[in-house]
Amino acid sequence: MGEIVNLKNWKKFCALLFTLILFSGIFLCAEDSDSNQISESAEKVKEDGKQLLFDIKNALEKAGDSFDERVRTLTSRACVGKWEFKNGNCTTTIECLENGTMSFSQKNSSTSTFYRGTYTSSSTEILFYVSSWEEKSRFFRKSQDKQETWTISYKVSVDNPSEMRAYSVQFPKDSNGYDFSNPTIFVFSK
Repeated sequence: MGEIVNLKNWKKFCALLFTLILFSGIFLCAEDSDSNQISESAEKVKEDGKQLLFDIKNALEKAGDSFDERVRTLTSRACVGKWEFKNGNCTTTIECLENGTMSFSQKNSSTSTFYRGTYTSSSTEILFYVSSWEEKSRFFRKSQDKQETWTISYKVSVDNPSEMRAYSVQFPKDSNGYDFSNPTIFVFSK
């Protein structure tokens, strides 16, 4: 949202700058008494104005392209970060990193379960390629290689970007029996 405001402010600044240059050139021309000097000054202002407009157009195009790329990146990578859902003594965490790795974990007072792998994302969906599973407690530890793909539907709130609504039929229920096939609000933790 800050980029949109900055882009609008940049456009306003450029328009104001162009107007000031144009009017200062016109006033300078009006003060000249020789008609030949007025003509030369007007031609100079006209050429300078064309160059300024060309430079402003190029700068705005570059800024617009950069802004469009940033928006695309934000929407397809809105899931990046650590997101938590707490249900009593159970905490379910989704963590998507910039490097394309992902983990899904569920912890309660006695056990922790971790799914790890990689992911790809769009603005509404994450494909989680699970490559390993691990469960541990104070008394045991089990792990296993996996070859699963989970489809996770998600949406980061526009009004509150620290909340993500996510659901998947592949998410295991937590130890309190919560069913993650229902849309669930995960809160951004880092």
